[in-house]
Amino acid sequence: MDRRHVVCAVVVMLVVGIGIGIGIGFVVGRMKAENPESREADEGIRDRIMNEINSNNIRNNLKILTTKPHVAGTENDLSGAQFIQKTWLDQGLDTVKLLPYKVLLQHPPHPTSPDRNKVEIFNPGDPSSKPLFESASREDPFNEEELLQDGIPPPYLAYSATGEVQGDLVFVHYCRVKDLNYLTNTVGINLKDKILIARMSGIPRFNKVKNAEEYGAAGLILYPDPEDYSSWESYPNGTGLPSTAAPRGSILSELGDPLTPGYPSKDYAYRLNVSDAGLPKIIVHPIGYADAKELLSKMEGEQAPRTGTLDIEYRTGPGFKAPYKDHRVRIVINSNTSQHWTYNVMGYLNGEFEPDRYILIGNHRDAWGLGSVDPTSGTACLLELSRVFGKLKQEGRPIYT
Repeated sequence: MDRRHVVCAVVVMLVVGIGIGIGIGFVVGRMKAENPESREADEGIRDRIMNEINSNNIRNNLKILTTKPHVAGTENDLSGAQFIQKTWLDQGLDTVKLLPYKVLLQHPPHPTSPDRNKVEIFNPGDPSSKPLFESASREDPFNEEELLQDGIPPPYLAYSATGEVQGDLVFVHYCRVKDLNYLTNTVGINLKDKILIARMSGIPRFNKVKNAEEYGAAGLILYPDPEDYSSWESYPNGTGLPSTAAPRGSILSELGDPLTPGYPSKDYAYRLNVSDAGLPKIIVHPIGYADAKELLSKMEGEQAPRTGTLDIEYRTGPGFKAPYKDHRVRIVINSNTSQHWTYNVMGYLNGEFEPDRYILIGNHRDAWGLGSVDPTSGTACLLELSRVFGKLKQEGRPIYT
């Protein structure tokens, strides 16, 4: 085909394309654009929902949901998700899906295991002797048997490094940068290879861990000082934190699976190697303030400029005073870090007029134990709200999904 024929063919194709475009535009222009029919919002729906909410149902939901621990990645995690799925279907939601995710989690050894996580005071010069002190393996159950059931993990902080470290103890208040700067620059303590003990609160846990890492610490112990958590009478005589209660939680700075940062942990997602996931590099362990008192009361060094309300003299360290000068602190962490299945439960009440627009209501479902407050108080309320929505569906569907 010569050049003239090629040019003619191109011109014909352009003319035909323009003609088709004009034709489509003409047809679309004659079509009347219509929004889907809708209805006026029910201004009284809020009061109807509130009047229908039954606090006894919320209380009963809470009792049912907290009979067993539901730690992420365990069998009870799955059974809890299945219970919510069935409840929502019984309440009248249109569709309820169980969405699985395989995520990197960390679980501690059983509290009765010889390999359990712990903090000790020991004498390195006498390796055959028993530790002078060993942190509690469980919190005081106050004669409540459900607090002793298997599946409730001992206190731990997820994603800690594992292994064993030992060294002199240094009290670092909240482990803020200004606390560590004061100890290094004013008091003159070299924090490298030391074991730090810090109060919870003040700044997030992951910031404390990051700060301890940057100053070269070998390990970090966190405890809830009564000044922050139990300035009133402690449980069971009051609502203050008991002396054996220790924090649980994650020490990651980001949300979600650390192997798929920013993405859902589905089969198609690219996963980092664990070594590249930015997990904490030092050992971290939580204890109650009764155990913290055993450690802090034996310390030497300058009087700490910032203190809590334990009935002791807070000192900076490093190390212990006589007759414990030869003793050191040891932290042992044998938690298992591996991938486990966990589940989102997604329930849908389809909208009548604009079903592709969504109103989202929810909360997280897994807990570090029984989770009566965090998060199950929210789940108990959510199940009552979904019951009310299911009842109102009988009178008509919502505008949106």
